[in-house]
Amino acid sequence: MPHTTPRTSSSSASLDAPAAPAAPGATSSAARPVRAALVLGLTGNYGGAMARALVAEGVQVRALVRDPARAAEAAARLGLDGQVSLVLGNALDPAALAAAADGVDLIVHGLNPLYHQWDPAVADLARAVAEAAVQAQATIAFPGNVYPFAPGVGITEDT
Repeated sequence: MPHTTPRTSSSSASLDAPAAPAAPGATSSAARPVRAALVLGLTGNYGGAMARALVAEGVQVRALVRDPARAAEAAARLGLDGQVSLVLGNALDPAALAAAADGVDLIVHGLNPLYHQWDPAVADLARAVAEAAVQAQATIAFPGNVYPFAPGVGITEDT
């Protein structure tokens, strides 16, 4: 899946996403601006970094969160206090995820289940996010596995 990349010009900066297909199975190489994004995993390193980068680009950011107090603390630590809309819900609840994704151009999937919950949770999350993205006609930003972004873990050439 193509990823989004920031494009800058001398007059302004914008974040573009591939255009949503006009019909099922259709493709397009045209890009459309990312005006609104849903971040899943705001309290994690990847989700938090993506939220901060999107806000810096002028994108309206909302986050689907299970614990609003914890998410508000994370947003404040990231310097995003009052700049991210927090939506209460669970990403495994298709109705909550679809409602949170309504109207967004980009879904940032920064969720990873704990190792002992990996199977089947990782597939269930991927399916739920993909279905919400299709319904919203949104692009998904997904790093694959966010465990390497944990503090003190990191990936090196030796790992």
